[in-house]
Amino acid sequence: MARIFISYKRADKNIVFPIKDKIEKALGERCWIDLDGIESDAQFVSVIIKAINQASIFLFMYSHHHSEITDFDNDWTVREINFAQKKQKRIVFVNIDRTPLSDYFEILFGLKQQVDALSHESFNRLLEDLKIWLSIENSEPKNINNSIREATSYTEGLNYVYDFNRREATVKGIYGGTWESVSIPPFVEKDGAKFKVVKIEEWAFAKCRLLTSVYIPDTVEEIGNYAFEDCDKLTSIFWPNTLREIGAEAFKNCSSLRSVTLPSQLKRLERHAFMNCQNLSSITIPQSILFIGIGAFWGCFALKSATIPTTDPNIGITAFDRTCKVIRKK
Repeated sequence: MARIFISYKRADKNIVFPIKDKIEKALGERCWIDLDGIESDAQFVSVIIKAINQASIFLFMYSHHHSEITDFDNDWTVREINFAQKKQKRIVFVNIDRTPLSDYFEILFGLKQQVDALSHESFNRLLEDLKIWLSIENSEPKNINNSIREATSYTEGLNYVYDFNRREATVKGIYGGTWESVSIPPFVEKDGAKFKVVKIEEWAFAKCRLLTSVYIPDTVEEIGNYAFEDCDKLTSIFWPNTLREIGAEAFKNCSSLRSVTLPSQLKRLERHAFMNCQNLSSITIPQSILFIGIGAFWGCFALKSATIPTTDPNIGITAFDRTCKVIRKK
């Protein structure tokens, strides 16, 4: 019996499943989730009813796809959450792309707990809350009989460069450029050996014009130059805590980005990293930052102010456009 029920839209599968994996690994607790998207077939309604009845926590993976719903009576995710509400389940909204709640969800569920899946602080707080709600002690996750799916299940189409001495892998790129979402696994296998994914190579996903979201695991330490340049539909990035460096022009011309919270261990942000992200209006820079390259945020006209958590005048001195007010404080 699964005590956590996860509701999601099929179009968000490649983002939701890695989040599910993180929850399961952190808690040692299996989540109930429909493998193909619940809207796929009404014959599973009895299965859904049973799963929600048995669960004590209902995680609603909210995205921009929910804001596009017009037929609320026949949308399966809406039916799920209304049924969970009726059964008085603990409902938590997990926002996977920072889309504001639509009027429908705001008026009915606006007072429910909201979690920003793109914020490590917010997501880690959810994990701690889940442990409390489920009375799970802070110990090593227990074996859940392989119910945690291997990350390679979601990585079809990715290329890698392998370092057999270090047992490390670099994401080289993607077959074609037509994916809407990409989930990078923390480990991959090659010739019977397991490799830790530590880097995204230069140009790896550049000019993937349909790419809207990317999940980067907590093993990646570096994003190479131009890695996501000209991904002009990219809106959601799940940042790894392990990231130390973002390369030159890595997210240049990603004009759909609106808010970025850089990971807490980031050391270097190279030149023109977010240049011409014209709709970027919010940036959070961690205290760990040691270097911000020239023009890192040039052309980010929606960015009116930015706080650099250091009084060192040499950090970020030429990083921002003239329209942005830079505030320095330790």
